[in-house]
Amino acid sequence: VMVLTHAAWIFMLVTEPLFFSWPRSEALTWLCLGGFTLAQLLRLWVLFSLREQWNTSIMTPRGPEEEVCTSGPYQFVRHPNYVA
Repeated sequence: VMVLTHAAWIFMLVTEPLFFSWPRSEALTWLCLGGFTLAQLLRLWVLFSLREQWNTSIMTPRGPEEEVCTSGPYQFVRHPNYVA
């Protein structure tokens, strides 16, 4: 359900301007598109850093065999996926 919700949200970001013609600033449009692109790049960096540890559930390490990721964006921010 969460994956479908995220996919629908991204789909609507692209298709909304086709159905609604609200007045908008071109500069603001490009600024928002740039911010969205940076957020998606950060999100992909998170996914590649976690590799097989990534999933859609919130989990905490339960023992010494499950280490907390400290590479990639995790060396700067504890929860970078929430930042993105």
